[in-house]
Amino acid sequence: MWDAWICKLPRFQGKSYFREQILPNPQVREWRAARMDRKKKTVCEKCNNEWMSDIVSEHAKPCIERMILSDARVELTPKCVASIAIFAFLKAAIGDHIFQERQRFFSMAVRTKFRRLLLLPPNMQVWLGCIGAFDPHNAIFRMKYGYTDPHVKTGMEIYTFTWGVGRLAIQLASLKFKNPRLRNKRIVPILPPHQFWDQFAIPIWPSSGTAIVWPPQQHLRNSLLDKFTDRFAR
Repeated sequence: MWDAWICKLPRFQGKSYFREQILPNPQVREWRAARMDRKKKTVCEKCNNEWMSDIVSEHAKPCIERMILSDARVELTPKCVASIAIFAFLKAAIGDHIFQERQRFFSMAVRTKFRRLLLLPPNMQVWLGCIGAFDPHNAIFRMKYGYTDPHVKTGMEIYTFTWGVGRLAIQLASLKFKNPRLRNKRIVPILPPHQFWDQFAIPIWPSSGTAIVWPPQQHLRNSLLDKFTDRFAR
């Protein structure tokens, strides 16, 4: 869930606080642990140690380490924006595999294109937030699935994934039509701006091709984190 290099940062060497909810079970488990090295066996060792490890070391770490450790102003280049989007999709796909009893949200074709070429699905959006300094959570890893009204003719499914550690929060949302024959359609915009949440989350993907300045105007305090992860729920 959180890579070894993150767990080794001095800030996370003490006790960590965990909250876990694995849908459809409504129960939320809470506990403290001596380390933040929480793992889920959802990928093979070869993938984890090869191409996935390359994404973490070559794309994620150079761009997000400062944001994990501090809320100091960071200007992200278009290259870093793309790297964070790639990292976000990797983690979102891993999260999607935790639910063994449900069909994968991302198709085999989408996952294969990503593994081979790092191609991201077209109907995907990513935001960056900043976790408040006094929040008791050391990290967050949460998945949500939703649907449009069943009476809507071209109904859609939505998958929301929120990953965070230290001061950085990354949220990904992806939409797809329920009808497989419609899934090659591109949806623009994927999700419209939101007057309230736009204070807390900066949209970075799809990329505008320009630099992004982080953190956002407002930080995600503890009382808002759950609402933030649920903001697209229907």
